[in-house]
Amino acid sequence: MKSARINQAINALKFYYGTILKKKFLYEIKRPRKDKKLPVVLSKEEVAKILSSVDNSPRTIFVDNWLYKIILRVAFIYAILFMVRGKSIKPF
Repeated sequence: MKSARINQAINALKFYYGTILKKKFLYEIKRPRKDKKLPVVLSKEEVAKILSSVDNSPRTIFVDNWLYKIILRVAFIYAILFMVRGKSIKPF
């Protein structure tokens, strides 16, 4: 079972005891940690296949450069927001 499903069941029991039965829920149930998902990463072969399929027309080069610059700006803003909040950024 996923952690969200277990937490939902615990909350349902607490609601039932507290609101419906007007009793205190006496059991202390340890809640599970949130599920960690692995990021989707392309293999080296997949990246090479994608890059080899791209033609070198001026329009494609322009769009590639444009997207790269946007990604850099988003990463920069993300880093600044974390520095303002005083949180550390984990290296990739």
